Amino acid sequence: MYEPWFRADPQAHRVYSITLGRTHAPYVLILDEDRNTYTTYVRIMQQHPLTGQWHIVYTHQMDNAVGVQFYNRRWNLTGTPVLVLYSMGIGSGAFLTYEVLGEERGAIRTYVKENDIFQGSVFFEGTRLIQGSGNQFKVWEKLGGEFVLAPYQLPIYPGATVIRYSIPNENTVRIAKTRYTVPIGGVVQLVREDQKPVSERVLTSSDPACIEYMGISLFRVPCRTNVSITIIPGGYNWEGAKEITVVTKEPAGRDKPVA
Repeated sequence: MYEPWFRADPQAHRVYSITLGRTHAPYVLILDEDRNTYTTYVRIMQQHPLTGQWHIVYTHQMDNAVGVQFYNRRWNLTGTPVLVLYSMGIGSGAFLTYEVLGEERGAIRTYVKENDIFQGSVFFEGTRLIQGSGNQFKVWEKLGGEFVLAPYQLPIYPGATVIRYSIPNENTVRIAKTRYTVPIGGVVQLVREDQKPVSERVLTSSDPACIEYMGISLFRVPCRTNVSITIIPGGYNWEGAKEITVVTKEPAGRDKPVA
């Protein structure tokens, strides 16, 4: 049906079935990745309803994008299935690139595109598309016919111990307390409360190792351990970093001596 653009790495050529547009029309998504240049070549193909032949209806090159994954689901702003292509984070900054494609009147259209988001993430909350940078989040909305990003806070997970903080500048992390105690099996959620244009990096570890990540800014601690969370303003300013300790304990009525 087609030939990949190169075969240097057998894992670099991937093919998927997707649907787009109001009619949920079937397409084939082809991703060819050049890991030497951090480039992913995107093609979308469609089968002609009369001849049965496959033809390319969209081509695009994603720069600084490797390990590309995708969502193919309904977006509230279009009311139709869209394709969200996003890269894995690159480098110590975990830089993320993504784009949102859809189909209108038989043509593939690029709705939005964002490049090199520091400590980036992109995901759906229901049918809303959320963009993250560290623990700061924005939601895509439509204003005056244009796609725009608006401030957004993730919902609080039921029963979670919430650690709230803010970063007013690249030298400061403001937080009310730096030591928390949670029951074994408890859930911890990090919430950054400001929308200042200051990046961050959050490092989490435990001794002994015992963290189950449940999503962005959210993890469970299923055993007795000490968890260390380091929030670094600006992403690299260690002098202004703040360290938080989370200690687990047996649930009430089940306290046991530490071995």
